[in-house]
Amino acid sequence: MAPSDQAGTNAPLERASALLDLGRWPEAVTALGAVVSTDPDNSYAWCLMAHGQLGMEDIPKAEAAARRAIALEPGREWAHRLLSTALSVGGNHAAAIASALEAVRIAPWLPETHRNLARARLRAGQADQAEEAATKAVELAPNVADGHLLVGMARMRAGNPVGAEPALNHALSLEPENAVAHNELARLSLQRAGVGMPGTLAESAAGFAKALRVDPTATVSRRNLDIVLRAFLSRGAYFLFLAAWVATLLERGGLTTTTSDGTVQRVLAVALMAVPLWFTGRFLLKLGSGLRTVLWGVIRNDRNAGVAVGLEVLSVAGVIASAAVNDTVFALVAVVTAIVARLLLRQPGAGSGGPRGGPRGGREYDAKQNQARWDQFRRLRGRRYTL
Repeated sequence: MAPSDQAGTNAPLERASALLDLGRWPEAVTALGAVVSTDPDNSYAWCLMAHGQLGMEDIPKAEAAARRAIALEPGREWAHRLLSTALSVGGNHAAAIASALEAVRIAPWLPETHRNLARARLRAGQADQAEEAATKAVELAPNVADGHLLVGMARMRAGNPVGAEPALNHALSLEPENAVAHNELARLSLQRAGVGMPGTLAESAAGFAKALRVDPTATVSRRNLDIVLRAFLSRGAYFLFLAAWVATLLERGGLTTTTSDGTVQRVLAVALMAVPLWFTGRFLLKLGSGLRTVLWGVIRNDRNAGVAVGLEVLSVAGVIASAAVNDTVFALVAVVTAIVARLLLRQPGAGSGGPRGGPRGGREYDAKQNQARWDQFRRLRGRRYTL
């Protein structure tokens, strides 16, 4: 049955359904509580209840409501999908896949069942099987963005970024305001951004920012943007370290020069600063004024980032002073400050937007992962979990 097959025949259910569409979860759950108290055998009402409890992030109650709906009407595929979602977000991946497979068995012609299976397999780390399910969903509904998105995410998880990019771009062509697709494409840009590629690094920052503009609640994209900006500062520190280290060798005579008065050493030491300056300038020019403001906020509001930038400035001063007075001490100070700055800016890798609700595979199960689960999961809310 379709998820909305009974709302129009029952005024309280219709009102609850409208509240769910608006994301007014507590009101909807309260209204549905009154419905099931007078009509406890209404499986559709229990499905709506499960949907509302998922919106309120109460997984045990959502699971209980979905199981009640299944007990009343085992052939309602939506109930099995709701149960699969609750189990998957709760970390019970084997049971979630089993419920998703049951939904496929009941309604193999519905693309929603195959997309649900793909999400469950992605959350379980089964990338190849997830791509197979998502591909089937695309075959059934080629003009729905979520199918292409899931194909792209499965390929990324399987280590196939070349195959993932066209699928993600196709998803955006169908749904330009898809925050998860923007996040995943930005992650691809970040993966391609080598140490000396400030333009690509800035493109990934712009992608994460676009995901945030589309969905301001996307804390995964917000965290990824923060990681990119810190990566810029960290790579700047790396280039400063290289410049300072070479300056140290020059001052100590570790590199051969053509004059005895140190002129060439001094010129080379100063010239080395062109590399971090080029990297910084290129990144900031590509970044855009809005994101430069965000970068300044990171530096101003985060103690580690602020201290690291201060140390980078000190490192620059050390290299210049070393060249000016021909003193190795200043070069050594520049080396140490650049190393400390880089250590202060160390960050984990960028996180996936998730399969409309799943965490990135391979990450430890902790509070941050739970937050990521729910941030990704919110992308489903208000859409009746039929994607």
